[in-house]
Amino acid sequence: MKGYNKLSDVRYGLSENELLLEIRQGPIVHRFCKTLFKENEVDQSSVELLVDFVSVKLRKKDKDAVWDQGVGYDISEFSIPNIG
Repeated sequence: MKGYNKLSDVRYGLSENELLLEIRQGPIVHRFCKTLFKENEVDQSSVELLVDFVSVKLRKKDKDAVWDQGVGYDISEFSIPNIG
């Protein structure tokens, strides 16, 4: 996606088994949420917000595990709770 401000238009969350990414592009909000097949080391993983793309680097918790079936599955219906 082009035309987003990486300081104000991008939010993300990373846990041992989930990744959430939200990018605001004007009035449109793009959401990407994956539940990961394998656990990752959060403190050694990273999300980098670059000019035209987002880079996600995950460090596997189990060093012998193979991630050849993809990273995880999409969560199609989710909502972010209102701050209250």
